[in-house]
Amino acid sequence: MSVLNRAPTQSQVVGATIRDEKGSILGVVVKSVERSFSPFLAECLALREGLSFAKEIDCVNLEVETDAINAVSAVVENRELSMKSPILEDVKQLLAQLRGTGIHHVCRSANLVAHLLTRFGFNSNCTNVWISETPTVVFNAVSIDAIA
Repeated sequence: MSVLNRAPTQSQVVGATIRDEKGSILGVVVKSVERSFSPFLAECLALREGLSFAKEIDCVNLEVETDAINAVSAVVENRELSMKSPILEDVKQLLAQLRGTGIHHVCRSANLVAHLLTRFGFNSNCTNVWISETPTVVFNAVSIDAIA
């Protein structure tokens, strides 16, 4: 899951990729959000959007990977953070609904596909969804991940 800010429009782009245990793409979502959040809240929003998408396409037993260590810590450590709580509560509820789902931090280089997707979404003002197919913009990165 990834976020990219769109200055000066005060909007952001979030992206998420859902893969099976072999690394094959099950679904991809890239969404423009017409509001600007702090980096922390934007990463929490990306988690929420990715988990919502996973729920929509009936995924369970997920391993959520993100390079947003503060968002992972907030969810795992069950921190209540005043204004951040509504988005975090949504994330926690979605994790509970998606049976067997865990969340953990990965280094930024392991999150390349999501970052490429958000760059792609930067030029679009709509939600882009791919089901069971790999978007051309990330095909090479997905192929490299499958080899690694």
